[in-house]
Amino acid sequence: MGADIHLHEDSSVTEKKGGVDYGKIEKKTYYSKDAEREKNLNILLPPGYDGSQKYPVMYVFHGIFGSEDSMTDDSMKIQTMLGNLVASGEAEKMIIVFPQMFTTKDRSLFPAFTNESSRAYDAVREDLENSIMPFMEENYSIKTGRENTAVTGFSMGGREALYVGVTRPQLYGYVGGVCPAPGIFPTVDGNMTHEGCMSPSEFCFGSAPSPYVLMITCTRFDGTVGDAPESYHKALEQNGVEHIWHELTDGDHGSISVRAHMYNFLRYAFKA
Repeated sequence: MGADIHLHEDSSVTEKKGGVDYGKIEKKTYYSKDAEREKNLNILLPPGYDGSQKYPVMYVFHGIFGSEDSMTDDSMKIQTMLGNLVASGEAEKMIIVFPQMFTTKDRSLFPAFTNESSRAYDAVREDLENSIMPFMEENYSIKTGRENTAVTGFSMGGREALYVGVTRPQLYGYVGGVCPAPGIFPTVDGNMTHEGCMSPSEFCFGSAPSPYVLMITCTRFDGTVGDAPESYHKALEQNGVEHIWHELTDGDHGSISVRAHMYNFLRYAFKA
């Protein structure tokens, strides 16, 4: 995969074409045990979805202050790219789930640059395991097991995807992050002092299996998350964890970086 990384997506893959099935997006509501309330998510069904077949599942997380709709915005082109890549034989048919990440029982707590808010984003890990994954198994025809489960995301969602993937390696075989936000490690930035989830030395898999694909995408000059993506890359390097470091020489903290990441990640997911 490292030898086949494209700096950016091919322009043709983001254009809708006649005769190509781009699947459909369904908005669903599920009961979150960890938030003790109903939450929304969007589910992108693959081209030609057939309930008699089973499909691998990719979870895609949004950024801070976002929602389940953020990553389905047309600027991200995820639905279009998946349809075109499946049609060309470059990607597997898969279901993509876009959750609303913020998970807390505290109705007075809202997304913010605070550690309390960060912990509510971190709790998407439990929300996935306790509620979203069971919901998907009950309502859709899916394959289970780490070899059939991927997680990635943008900004805060990139941070959470890496956190979820590293701490739950038995569940996720494909892990990515686009412009991942600070906060996995204790650090200070322009917004807050992050208490962190683990030390850099713990950012590894120990005796657990590493992902089939572990990929971090960032843009070299990102004024929003600063050097957080590189800090994760360096920790993985120091811990001897094989991964793809996909650094853009241009781009932004937004859809340009997301498209570049998803183009590469979609092409290699579920192919180990």
